[in-house]
Amino acid sequence: MDPITVTLVAKDYGHLAPLAVGDVRAEGLDLRVDRDTRRAIDRTLRDPEVMLGESSISRHVARLAAGDRTWVGIPVFLMRGFRHRCFFVRADSPLAGFHDLVGKRIGTDNWMASGNTWSRAAMREQGVEPSQMRWVCGPVDGPPQDRPQGNLPGNASMAPADRNLLDMLLSGDLDALMCPDPPRGFYTAGSPVRRLFPDFRAVEEAYFQRTRLWPGIHITVIRRTLFEQHPQVAPAIHDALEASRQAWLGSRLALHETPWLLDDLEASRAQMGAEWGANGIDANAAMVAAFCQESYAQGLIPEPVEPDALFAEYAEAAKQ
Repeated sequence: MDPITVTLVAKDYGHLAPLAVGDVRAEGLDLRVDRDTRRAIDRTLRDPEVMLGESSISRHVARLAAGDRTWVGIPVFLMRGFRHRCFFVRADSPLAGFHDLVGKRIGTDNWMASGNTWSRAAMREQGVEPSQMRWVCGPVDGPPQDRPQGNLPGNASMAPADRNLLDMLLSGDLDALMCPDPPRGFYTAGSPVRRLFPDFRAVEEAYFQRTRLWPGIHITVIRRTLFEQHPQVAPAIHDALEASRQAWLGSRLALHETPWLLDDLEASRAQMGAEWGANGIDANAAMVAAFCQESYAQGLIPEPVEPDALFAEYAEAAKQ
C-alpha cells in the first residue's frame, strides 16, 4: 500500500528538524514539514487546504465548547512555555510582582490566546484575579493581528485604532504589558522597558515546583475529513513527532552548541524529570485538565469542557 502523503504546517521548531530533514520517518506516511513560523497558526485557522497543522490549545478548547468538530486533536504539544517572563513594565516602574498589578491598567495582544490564558492562570495561582485590573487589547508594537479576541470581559476594551500598546505603556496610559514576546527595543542598551520579574527563571522554577505544570500552548491538529478517511494517520503522526523530539533532544545533549546549553538541559532534567516535555495523553493529563479549568474560570468558554474530550478521537484511533 502506498504511503499517505500529508504535510504538517508548523513553526520552525528545533524539535521538528529530525523529521523535516528525513532522519525520522512516520510509519505508513509520506510526512512533510512546511516550517512557516510567521503564518503557521493563521494558515491552520483559515486555509481549507491545510490537513495537518498547528493550533493553539485555547482555540481547540473553544471549538469543542462551540460544537465545532472541524479538527481532531493529537496530543503533541508543539509549543510550551512558562509565562512569568511575559509581563513587562517601564524601566522606572516600582511594580515588582503580580499583587502590584491590582487596580492597574494592563495591555495584552490577544485575550483568548493560549499563552495569555496561562499568564492569567499564573496570576490566579498567586491569588490575583484578572477582574482586579483593567485590560486593553491590541497590537503590541506593530500592525493589528487578524485573529479573534474572543468575548472580552467587562473590564477589558480594545486599544484605540491609532495606537499600539507599547506606546501606551511608555506614555503612561498603561502600567504593564502581558504579551508573548518582548516588545520592540527590549534588547537594546538602555531599554525603557523591563520585565516585571527580572529573574524570571527563579520565579518560573518556583511555579513549577508548586504546580508541576509546564504549560502547553500549541498542539497538533488533523482535519476531520482526513482523519475519518485515514484514522491511523493520527497515531502515526504522534509517534513520528515524539521520535523527532527525542532525536532532537539527544543531539542537543551530545552537541550543545551554545556555551551553557548542556547545563540548562541537565538542570531541566533534574528539576522536571527525565521525560520532561514528553507528548501523549497520560504525560500531559494534569496540564490539560488545568487548562480546561482555567478556560472556564476565566470566562473563555460558556460551559466546562472535559479534558478527555480534547484527544478522545485520537485515543480511539491509537487503540486500533
